Amino acid sequence: MNDALRTAFAAVHGGRPEGIWAAPGRVNLIGEHTDHNDGFALPVALAQTTRLAARRRTDGRLRLHSAQAGGPVVDLAVADLAPGAVTTWAAYPAGVVWALGEAGHRTGGADLHFDSTVPTGAGLSSSAALRTGYERACALLGLAALRDLSPDHLPRAERLLPARLRPLVRHVVTENARVAEAVAHLKAGRVAELGPILKSAHASLRDDYRVSCPETDLAVDSAVAAGALGARITGGGFGGSVIALVAADRAERMGAAVTAAFRGAGYREPHLIPVTAAPGARRIE
Repeated sequence: MNDALRTAFAAVHGGRPEGIWAAPGRVNLIGEHTDHNDGFALPVALAQTTRLAARRRTDGRLRLHSAQAGGPVVDLAVADLAPGAVTTWAAYPAGVVWALGEAGHRTGGADLHFDSTVPTGAGLSSSAALRTGYERACALLGLAALRDLSPDHLPRAERLLPARLRPLVRHVVTENARVAEAVAHLKAGRVAELGPILKSAHASLRDDYRVSCPETDLAVDSAVAAGALGARITGGGFGGSVIALVAADRAERMGAAVTAAFRGAGYREPHLIPVTAAPGARRIE
């Protein structure tokens, strides 16, 4: 894979890169929509990665190319980088360079070529719209963040909240508790015990947080019916991805069952991705 990346870099920028780095995709095993309130989450790094071949420049130019985006090289002046100045896919890596400069780091130019096996468009975030249903709840309860509210005190807190805020607060508080429970099971080697936690998390995201949809509900239900120990929607919600915990020898049958269920409901065929834990960001060459 690195040979192909070096070849692609040479075709785009000429010559060889100075180094190659990899950063994994990630999926939240448990802990969804808790981060807005200093809550807990347990992400897992995936084997699918974004790889970057890079070489420094001395002329202050930032030249970016993506194997997935295609098209010509995006050529920018580091000195001209500012919020909103770049509107294509290159806005994110260019924004990182700008942020480093704003933080006081000396940033020169670079030739960059990206290649990725991380799926794109797998979720749709609804966080911003709900951040204000949280600030109001914390103010009413006299808390800095919902992380400070324990499950034992949840019934009393709900009595102090308007009806529209109760399910949102209930999800955050119970989801934090699920993260702690999941961590305890993993440390003890009780992986199968994560199944009921995933089921409970999906019910909370569906009924209290209301970010599920018929497709994700069908994926969860059909996966569990076909032998998954548990499954839940993951990501921002309103579609996107479902994570299922299943024994390796049942994974193929489960995937076939989910595909058949989608076909029977008239939905577009789902994209199935085997997921295993992998290393974090690192230099690979």
